[in-house]
Amino acid sequence: MTKKVKPLVTICVIFLFLYIFLAATPLAKELQFIPQWTIPVVLSDIKPEEKNFEDAIPFRFGQNLGYFTKDKQILSYITFPYKAAVSENVWTVYSQDSTSVKLYSPSGTLSGEIKESGFPYLHEDRIFNFLPGGASFSRCSESGEILWRYETYAPITAFSSAECGTAVGLADGNIAVLDNDGKTVLEFAPGGSTYPVILGTALSDSGKYIACVSGQDNQRFTLGINDKGHIKVLYHKFLENQSTKQLLIKFSRNEEYVFYAYNGGIGIVDIPEAKGASINIKGDVLSIKESKDEKIVFILSRDHGTYIVSAIEPFKNYAGSFSFTAGTAFIEVRDNFLFVGKDDTISMLKIVHK
Repeated sequence: MTKKVKPLVTICVIFLFLYIFLAATPLAKELQFIPQWTIPVVLSDIKPEEKNFEDAIPFRFGQNLGYFTKDKQILSYITFPYKAAVSENVWTVYSQDSTSVKLYSPSGTLSGEIKESGFPYLHEDRIFNFLPGGASFSRCSESGEILWRYETYAPITAFSSAECGTAVGLADGNIAVLDNDGKTVLEFAPGGSTYPVILGTALSDSGKYIACVSGQDNQRFTLGINDKGHIKVLYHKFLENQSTKQLLIKFSRNEEYVFYAYNGGIGIVDIPEAKGASINIKGDVLSIKESKDEKIVFILSRDHGTYIVSAIEPFKNYAGSFSFTAGTAFIEVRDNFLFVGKDDTISMLKIVHK
């Protein structure tokens, strides 16, 4: 009996060693945020001639806007009474009855003027002015010159600016894609709903893909590819929880993923595989930001007075979240650093995997 047991024990020991060294896999690294600094939003005590706005990061929350740097300097701080817009290259403040819109460089120098009333929209190096009435807008130069104008009969309910052009979603359920000269190059109506309003749209930087959330009574998300001037649907999904609000949609820089907000969470689509997933997130999605290495996407949402920052690692891995109470907030990402604005402070967190 003993002689029979010994070979069995030997075999078990050998199998155990083989399993440990051949079958075992390392544990996944966890996402961590390492605090770097927190500063109050007040002007830094540096001389104007020593301020460097080259890599300045814009901020706007509450009734304040300005620029700051990764080395804890608030370069500018502007309080505005009504409305404002800010990007890396330009900022402006305006009122409801403004007959023109003045444009300023980050350092505060007057750089141009849009000589018409409206509501400016700034995105990266692109400047738009939405005209009163809600059914038209202008594309403007850095100096404020009107380059071209788009007019339609239906109210504009969604808008997206990309490197290749602009996507415009309308209340009648249609989407128009314009090139950088204002020419309509594509028209698309996703349909599938009783009331076909476009609640959100996005155009990828290459112009290859377009996505939207549309409709009431069978609200759905649709992802399409531009196939020689016609839209071919790659993926669509009916949404269980309908929303009546405008919804945010964003393509990843490498155009492998698209993220869309819906009532109750974030949807993600793996574009090459045409596969979708969803992650429950509390509150309304306010912002979607991507890290430089394209491995993490940060979602800022607001649930009443609580702000939540959620991290997603593509394709659909929920990496965690943190929350805080504030009146106003924002997030920005530069390189592998996350910046969080909260009422009257800004914090920098380093993004690492350990």
